[in-house]
Amino acid sequence: MFERKVSADDLSRLKREREAADRAYNDALTALDQAVQKLREIPPPVLLPDETQLRALNDLWDLTSENTRGWRGWIKWCIWRAARPIIAKQQAFNATLVDHLNRNAATQRDLVKAVQDARTSLHDELENLVNFQGRLIKYAQQVTPYVNTKDFEVSGLMIVWLSGLTGVSDALRDEIQKRWESMVARERRFEARVDELRVTSAGIQRLNQALKRELARLQAMGAKETSSLPSSSVDTSNPKTQPKLDSYKYVAFEDLFRGSDEDIRDRLSAYLPHFRGASNVLDVGCGRGEFLELLRDQGVSAHGVDINHDMVEQCRARGLSADEGDLLTTLAELPNQSLGGLFAAQVVEHLEPAYLLKMLDTAFEKLEPGANLVLETIN
Repeated sequence: MFERKVSADDLSRLKREREAADRAYNDALTALDQAVQKLREIPPPVLLPDETQLRALNDLWDLTSENTRGWRGWIKWCIWRAARPIIAKQQAFNATLVDHLNRNAATQRDLVKAVQDARTSLHDELENLVNFQGRLIKYAQQVTPYVNTKDFEVSGLMIVWLSGLTGVSDALRDEIQKRWESMVARERRFEARVDELRVTSAGIQRLNQALKRELARLQAMGAKETSSLPSSSVDTSNPKTQPKLDSYKYVAFEDLFRGSDEDIRDRLSAYLPHFRGASNVLDVGCGRGEFLELLRDQGVSAHGVDINHDMVEQCRARGLSADEGDLLTTLAELPNQSLGGLFAAQVVEHLEPAYLLKMLDTAFEKLEPGANLVLETIN
């Protein structure tokens, strides 16, 4: 028999999560209720234009419309003939003004009608929106009771079903637990094999890159130099050359477990202020060149050194300055007070105490006065 996996702490945790979900739902429902808009009063309709004097203007604009007979008509005709140019201009002005007022009045009537129609449509749409929001609130309020009734129904059916299957349910639970644990064990074995495949794949990828670089280097040497090489240009039996051949393995290991370039750059960027304004900085154990790239982006000249051949090739492929060599040997060959800074990330923990002390003494001689020495260790 297997013990029950759901403990009192699990039940308490589930209850707290349920209560938190209920509070979040109620808060959201309250916020939604408070956000419901109310139907606002729309501004009053636009008044029609004043056309009180328009009819009188249409009747009085014509100065020649009245005919008079007799001697008065003869006198009027004489005056009209003498003042004809002035009266003609006034007549034209009156005609133009009356025509403009008539047209403008018609336009104003159409505009007022259009505004009233738009006002009516806007009122109807706002009313529909408020009604929709009210119905949405009512719907949201009914969600919880609806879900609860479903839970009650399912719980009741489960109680009825389990009441007649007490013994069977225990055996079934135990069998499911056994199969679950078996499946988890198989999944863990599968994950372990996948990790092994990832390590192997990363190693093969790095080996392929290393071989491509060596092939390109040999091709660059030219036919004359390659013809003078022995049948096997690399002596794999020589213990001094074997580490260089296997250097790609550590690069693949670092790619898989140390982190991506972006992660390492983010972590190492905290050290940049210590080298701001410096020049000729030495990065000991430069690895794939993440800190060298950060220094280059800040305009700081820097050089890297690493004992891993493939690491150095990685740096050079990025356009960085790096050499393959031993830390102490590289420092000893530099002029005194020639370094503007020295940086080593996760290197010193690999050094013997006597070697580390010798490195510190040598670094003191090679650094400029006031230059920074930064050593990072995971311990």
